[in-house]
Parts: sequence; C-alpha cells; structure tokens
Amino acid sequence: MDCTYDGELVDRPSSLAFTGLPMTQLLLAGAALLLLGIILAIAARRRRRTRRRPGAMLSLVIITCAAGALLWADTSAHAAGGDCDTPTPAGETHALELSQTSVLSGLAPGVAPAPITGNVENTGTEPVVVTAVTVSITSVVKAADAVAGTCDDSDYLLVAPRMPVGKTLKAGETAEFSGAALGFTDKSTNQDACKGARVDLRYTAS
Repeated sequence: MDCTYDGELVDRPSSLAFTGLPMTQLLLAGAALLLLGIILAIAARRRRRTRRRPGAMLSLVIITCAAGALLWADTSAHAAGGDCDTPTPAGETHALELSQTSVLSGLAPGVAPAPITGNVENTGTEPVVVTAVTVSITSVVKAADAVAGTCDDSDYLLVAPRMPVGKTLKAGETAEFSGAALGFTDKSTNQDACKGARVDLRYTAS
C-alpha cells in the first residue's frame, strides 16, 4: 500500500493493482461475452417473439454486470484528497494520513542539513502495515523578490530519504518517522537565486 502526502494533499497512483481483482474481472468479462454469443445464436434460430424476450433480457443483465465490475475496479483505484484508501469489504477502510512535524528553515551553504520528522496515522478501521516513509522533493519555488538565476531541486540535498517505520498500526494508532534530513547543496556557481525559496516535499508510506 502506497500513500503520498503533498502539503495538504494525500494521493496515490491510479492503478488496478490496488483492487486485487483485475484478472477475475477479465475472466468475468470474457465469460459474459461468450455466453452472450451463445444466447444470440440460439435466439436467431427462434422466430417466436415470446421466446426471444428472455434471451434479450438475460444478455442485457450480463453486459451490465460485467461493465459495472470493470468500472468499479477502475474508479476504486483513485484515492480521495486528504487520505489514502484501499478498496476493502463494505464497512471497512484502510487509510493513512502523513504529516511533517519538523520545521525546515535557514538552509544555506555550509549549514548542516535540517532533520525531518513526522507522523503517520491510521485513520481507517482496519490494521495497516507501514514499512517505511520516503520523502522526496516535488518542486522548488523561488521567492517573489529573488534575483535572476536558477534555483531548483539540484540546489538541495535529501539525506537518507527512506525512513523505516516497521509497525502495524491499529485503527486510530499513530507512529513517528524520522532519520531523513534536508540540506543545501554548495555549488561552485552563484546560488543567490535560492534565497528565500520554498521547497515542497512529498512523503510516501509503503
């Protein structure tokens, strides 16, 4: 299970791998199409109107159910903003919320990297295994009054970005993560364009 925390947004990649059902649904769709062909062949041989109606109704029901299963698998792979849900039986949810607790400021050449700490909380109803939390840089935004020049993620350095957690969180339980740090890369070129810049981080739980 992967969740990402991006400022105020938590999201996960759109993938049918989270449903656990793609192969079953493909078999179901194939069986439905095969059965539909048989029904249509039988119906074509029958001319009596009273015998055609049951076959047509059955075909409609099978097509609707197969399409509904495939659509459910696709849409269920998308997480809502603010959490990271995994498709589960009715009445059960798996959700993680990640937050940064450390304040990262004052980054500059020659300054030690600032430690990164945070919390991961299980806001669902079922236990969730959290192996680690990984941090990455998503963007760097220059200050409005910054001097001309380039300032991007190459001007910053993430130390030990993968932070082990190794816990099974019960519903409502929270665990801390730490060990990573964000520093400033001291280049040989002028880096004044990075003064006052904002670094956006993303946290991914796995």
